[in-house]
Amino acid sequence: MDNIVTDNFYELAEKYGNQGEDADVAMGLRPSGIIHLGNIATLSLASLLARKIGPHLSRVNMTICDIDLPSSTDFDVKTKGFVRYFRELPDKSECHPNMLDHARDAVQNFAGGLEKELKIRINIQNLTKVQKEKTFRDGLKRVLDVDDKNFMRYLLPQIPDDCVLVYPICRHCSTSNCKPSFYSRGEGVLVTSCSNPDCLQFGKERKVEVADLKEDLAVHYFIDPLRDRTVEPKSRIHVFGGDYKETHGGKIPKIEKILKVMEIAGIGDVPDILIGPTFYSRDGTKMSKSVGNGLTVDKLRAHFKEDYVKNILGLMNHLTAKGFKQIDYQIVDDYLFAR
Repeated sequence: MDNIVTDNFYELAEKYGNQGEDADVAMGLRPSGIIHLGNIATLSLASLLARKIGPHLSRVNMTICDIDLPSSTDFDVKTKGFVRYFRELPDKSECHPNMLDHARDAVQNFAGGLEKELKIRINIQNLTKVQKEKTFRDGLKRVLDVDDKNFMRYLLPQIPDDCVLVYPICRHCSTSNCKPSFYSRGEGVLVTSCSNPDCLQFGKERKVEVADLKEDLAVHYFIDPLRDRTVEPKSRIHVFGGDYKETHGGKIPKIEKILKVMEIAGIGDVPDILIGPTFYSRDGTKMSKSVGNGLTVDKLRAHFKEDYVKNILGLMNHLTAKGFKQIDYQIVDDYLFAR
């Protein structure tokens, strides 16, 4: 893999700025009911990078992972035994029909402000659409067919034998089983069952071909970023939040696992990676959607009104120039609210 993995914004800006070529920048967003500072910081960083390279040359491609697996702490998945996705989950703020509409409205409003301020283009797609592209399914199958029975365990150590982190969605009730699907390598067939007791298909075994584009597949954990390597436009740079430097379920940093998936899905083609800062809350713990200790975009928008995009961009410019990687809440408080 001949690519750059860095937390230095200027390293990538210089590389692509000097090339004078198209350099699409990608990022993903998992809207667990709240769009917090970490999410919009990553989008801001991707947008600033696109601007630095040249707005006439680059754009930001965002994938909203609307059929990613919701957190069990947020949605009581373990108790219910099945998964409902963001389009079916109620908006906790009660201002939109569902969580996805709330998240998408917040993201589009902020993205529109970034486009206006930075004179860039931001392309937003839902994973619902992306995962039905044939090239996406081809890349997914390459990942699932890796000739190593321990590969899925490399991604998630506690996964059961012969299971994969792909969840077919029931056509009848739009839920999925919260347990990973059984998969026979090479055959391209996922085996699952509906675990929603209110569904007429409850308990019935179901076989789904990975290549069947009529079926919706919730692709979870470290497989979402294969979009970059399989679906046009294929981005040259991907921006991740600071937590991707951390270990998850083992001693291997998330970013190493992400890169391995990208390499397999893209047949050796891997983008450059920019890793953003990690934000901490007032109590010193990492900002987390599931814990609910983050500074949300709704709060920032309410506080700063029409200037909230400018203020957040100013914060990210400040953090980038200073080279901050671990962002104590006091830094955010001093820059945004004490000026």
